[in-house]
Amino acid sequence: MNNQLLFKTPKQLAKECENYKSNLKTNLIFNPIQNKKTLSSKNSNFQKSIQSQFNKIKNDFELMKDFMKYSHKNNLLTCGMMLGNMNTGAYRGGSAFDYEDDFSSDKGWTFTGSGNSISGGKLNFDLERKASHEGSWIATGDADVFGVGQQFSDTVWEMRWHGVNYSTIDAANNQLSPYLSATDNGGIDVESSNDLLSAIFDTAGTFGLSAQSSDGGTRATLSAVTYAWTTGVDYFILTKRTSSTLLKVSASSTDAFTEDLVSLSSLAIPSSVINLDNIQVGNDHAGSTTGRTNVGTIDKLQALKDSNS
Repeated sequence: MNNQLLFKTPKQLAKECENYKSNLKTNLIFNPIQNKKTLSSKNSNFQKSIQSQFNKIKNDFELMKDFMKYSHKNNLLTCGMMLGNMNTGAYRGGSAFDYEDDFSSDKGWTFTGSGNSISGGKLNFDLERKASHEGSWIATGDADVFGVGQQFSDTVWEMRWHGVNYSTIDAANNQLSPYLSATDNGGIDVESSNDLLSAIFDTAGTFGLSAQSSDGGTRATLSAVTYAWTTGVDYFILTKRTSSTLLKVSASSTDAFTEDLVSLSSLAIPSSVINLDNIQVGNDHAGSTTGRTNVGTIDKLQALKDSNS
């Protein structure tokens, strides 16, 4: 693999990656070229140093992350993407995202409440506003997500929810669901002493789309914008942490995420909202307003753990 890597088409790169994939673990080193990270293969004179270089790369992903950011920004399919999380063996299969789930199979989600499941290539939600918690969640530290021990950065990350589609909308006041959240707490509890950042649907139309944070269990609605959701329509929801103190959420009509429906930017969040290591699709819960239910599906989830697209 030579420096011409940066100028090859995705198809050419994909073929080249397949050729190199079998020996990457013994021949992989990184060289900086004009502040970009690219791959090179050294000859046999350097075999003794390759193992130590590989061990260093396994424990330090800074070079890999920079290379992947550059590749994603320039729409390149690269070996860096295909390698994935080397210290766990996770394999992205060419995705520019750290985690991509089309729900064709269950990668380790946990479900609470009937109607919440993965089937038919979709994540199904059936969320009632009540005292107990309902929904789905998965730990970012799973091997099939970010990799063992990995979590969202405390400064920048991104989640893209594709094809959020309601079959049933309860328009009763204060019916909030789904919560599309990153949290530091396993399960789908959004009100205990945890940290959380979330995009939230208000299907009553009072707020439409809102954003919420939780800092050690102290919840705060950051902002909201009126929008009337419709059954049978695919929505594309973006949640993006752009710094330790800023969050953005938006809704789009296509997977280009043009934010043509609603957008909330530069929302102030506490910098102490940290260690987010779970992804959740959950309900709002309150003891006095039960029986309000939203039902629907989600087609796909994409996530970047420490960068923005």
